[in-house]
Amino acid sequence: MPFPVPPLTATMPAEGRVDRLSEHTYRVVKDGRILGFINKIDELCVVSAGSDAGAALEVLQTRDFARAVKELQDRA
Repeated sequence: MPFPVPPLTATMPAEGRVDRLSEHTYRVVKDGRILGFINKIDELCVVSAGSDAGAALEVLQTRDFARAVKELQDRA
């Protein structure tokens, strides 16, 4: 089952939080730290690790939003 794309801000207490920053950009936060960003381009999720969207390092491209979130959480 694919991970649901969250509304503008969605809280997931066990895993942290995914904030929808714009139509195509999401921020993954856990324990008050920004783990990284997910940019959706059509059906592709481009995952970048780091706290600054402009300087973050691209770590993964996937079509699975849940995998994108999990990748950032696992790297923390």
